[in-house]
Amino acid sequence: MTRKSRILIVFGALLHIVSGAGPASALSCSADFTVNFGTVDLTAGTAIPGTGTVNITCNGGTQGQFVRTCTSIGAARQMTRSAGGVLNYDLYSDSSHQTVWGSASGPLTPAVDMTLGVGGSGSGSTPIYSLILSSQTAAPTTNLDSLYAAAPAVSTASADATGNPSCTTIGSTNATPGTASVAATYQPTCTMSANALNFGSIASTSSATGGSSSLTTRCSASTPYTISLNGGLSGASNPAQRLMTHGADQLVYGLYQDSNHAQVWGTTPGANVLAGSGTGSTLAVPVFGLIPSQITPPIGTYTDTVIVTLQY
Repeated sequence: MTRKSRILIVFGALLHIVSGAGPASALSCSADFTVNFGTVDLTAGTAIPGTGTVNITCNGGTQGQFVRTCTSIGAARQMTRSAGGVLNYDLYSDSSHQTVWGSASGPLTPAVDMTLGVGGSGSGSTPIYSLILSSQTAAPTTNLDSLYAAAPAVSTASADATGNPSCTTIGSTNATPGTASVAATYQPTCTMSANALNFGSIASTSSATGGSSSLTTRCSASTPYTISLNGGLSGASNPAQRLMTHGADQLVYGLYQDSNHAQVWGTTPGANVLAGSGTGSTLAVPVFGLIPSQITPPIGTYTDTVIVTLQY
């Protein structure tokens, strides 16, 4: 009987499963900047400069990758005040304020290049220049609400820079929003100067003699103010009975808010103090003087010094 051998072959299949790396994360770069003009005075009507730094942070690239970023800033460039009021400003890429920072990726959008480090991240920065535009004297302000602020839209596009792409070419590639703030504090302000009141030369005071002069004021728009005139060197309590003197000799005169000499000008609030509200522009405030009829004093030059006080 022939014996047959049975050969049993056992084999196994080996499958080694490794976790895949998955798709690479996309390059993402974002920018942030702050421009704070500090405390400003708009009554001069001139442009006011400010500066800041655009800081750019990139992630999701490859270590050693050469990256170009292009940050665009929204075209709405106005600061506003909570109680109302607008300040127009602009942003520039140059200190001479000739090149406006673009509102979309294009030829006026500055490029910032960087080489990514460990983990495919990196950072860079570039200065940004700004101006509060001139001729905004009518912007209002109050002590309780003097902050003007804006948060312009910011977006940063990015791409590999090896081929030297322009920001126009990069367009909105990998566009990532950022944050920005622009602010200025415009507190109420006033300035004032005074011109001497000269009655000229007179031969007699038997009849009244009038004269006029002016104060020059400039207060921020919507700023209430008062102007008072004291009693002069004699300390007269009656604004119509001030004294000019020449040695021991005296000459009575008065100061008034109107050309009819009906409203005296003194230091009592609500009675003879002038009240007004600023417009942001320079105003001439007239001052009227009157030497009433009186006994003619000895010949000479008669003078007095009056202190003008502006409160706001």
